[in-house]
Amino acid sequence: MVPIATYGYRLWYFNGARNKGAMNQLKRMQQKAALWITGAFCTSPTGGLQALAGLIPVHLMLKKLAMRAVYHVATLSDTHPLCSMIGKRLLKWANPHARSAALMTPAMWGKVKSTVMEVDERTHTLTESFEPFAPEARPDCLCFDEHDPTQDRCPYLNELIANARANPFTVLAAADSSVFARVCQCITGHMPIRAYYRRFKINEPHGCTCGAALQDIASFLKHNPMVFGFNWDPSGVG
Repeated sequence: MVPIATYGYRLWYFNGARNKGAMNQLKRMQQKAALWITGAFCTSPTGGLQALAGLIPVHLMLKKLAMRAVYHVATLSDTHPLCSMIGKRLLKWANPHARSAALMTPAMWGKVKSTVMEVDERTHTLTESFEPFAPEARPDCLCFDEHDPTQDRCPYLNELIANARANPFTVLAAADSSVFARVCQCITGHMPIRAYYRRFKINEPHGCTCGAALQDIASFLKHNPMVFGFNWDPSGVG
């Protein structure tokens, strides 16, 4: 979904661009994705849901993609057509275009804002050199084309599981998406409890079944130990 949503983002994402509307749309899209992954309520805080779902915030994701796109320019060949649009530092062997940044006057450099200008400003931060036709870049020489038996993690994982099963004090547990959704609702505090009803002024009772004036998360878990599908151990270990 991310490659589809960010397709062509370099046309509107650069320094000085007015992209507030597009950023808000991407934020709403990611909020819906986080709600779908975690199964939380729509009133849950977006930042907490993104952390639970393992999603990077939209503005940081676009910043990372933009820097990656800038660094990709350094891997282009010396005669690549894109080099003819960039400044003198990256012009290489290409002939400058009539609208190239290399032919701009100092006054134009201060006014023009675009992706091309951003590439020319940030590429100097690279500390490594790249060869577009290096031998290591051939299809049969890539790292994932050669299988290294020492990098196989299956024996390690099998041994780890065997040791865990042999230890009587170790418990192997697995949960489905519904249990994960309940955990996310409990962490964010947005779940069908009486404290949630009072906060958002929902016409439901606020008291707890134990007689307390308000049912919060602690009292809810105390009187509903099976909410996560776990059996309560009398010894206190569960």
